[in-house]
Amino acid sequence: MNIIRIWNENRKLVWYIFGMIVFGILIIQLLNSLVKEQNSKEEESIAQNNIYYFKNNTITGKTNQDIYNSTIHDFIENCIQGQLQLSYDMLSNNCKEEKFPTLKDFIEKYYNIEIKDKQLFSIEKILDTRYRITMKTDMLSTGTTEIEEKKHIISLIQEDGKEKIEVVL
Repeated sequence: MNIIRIWNENRKLVWYIFGMIVFGILIIQLLNSLVKEQNSKEEESIAQNNIYYFKNNTITGKTNQDIYNSTIHDFIENCIQGQLQLSYDMLSNNCKEEKFPTLKDFIEKYYNIEIKDKQLFSIEKILDTRYRITMKTDMLSTGTTEIEEKKHIISLIQEDGKEKIEVVL
């Protein structure tokens, strides 16, 4: 008897509260669907821009093997693994003459500034033979909480029948 009286006295308030809860849930659902749609558009644009993310020879992003160039990947991987002589040998003669006459110059002017302590990198094709390299600190492997990001440009040229690296910095 008491419950029926309370219901009759507060029926409008209960329906109002119920309506507001349903309205709030609908708004949240609408916003959630808009965010999902925006995220899917961003993922498509990243895939269309031919960006590749690497960690320890594993490609972790969407790829298109026709555009991806293994010469650049090998160059960066050799640097990360500390095989600097192999990376230096992959440079074009022009790059060696103008920018890095010795391996020591390569280490001081390129490796220590652009690559040292960074384990994650992405390769983005920006022109026919030019690629933007983005190097990031891997928080899991280094234990740091700071993410340092460096970007530079690398070109590919044909020299003596082989693809060689031209660092544009």
